[in-house]
Amino acid sequence: MKREFRELQDTVPSPRLDAVLHVALRTSREEAARRIGAGMVSVNHMPELSVSATVNEGDILSVRGAGRFRVAQIGPLTRKGRLIVRLEQYI
Repeated sequence: MKREFRELQDTVPSPRLDAVLHVALRTSREEAARRIGAGMVSVNHMPELSVSATVNEGDILSVRGAGRFRVAQIGPLTRKGRLIVRLEQYI
């Protein structure tokens, strides 16, 4: 079975979980942090409660009620020192 994805891309200041979820959910970092604190987020199928957890390429992010995302790319740096993040949302 071939998986289908929707691609999302943006820049973030660092590879922190709250920043990457901001890209995935198209919401504020504060809202992403609230969901993390409420136990609604898993990284590689393990619950994650730390907003500052580092996200790596290949990680699977699951957000209850919002979907599942695969981190396809982190980097390179832009001229302004931000990281390009590319995510694939499972559809």
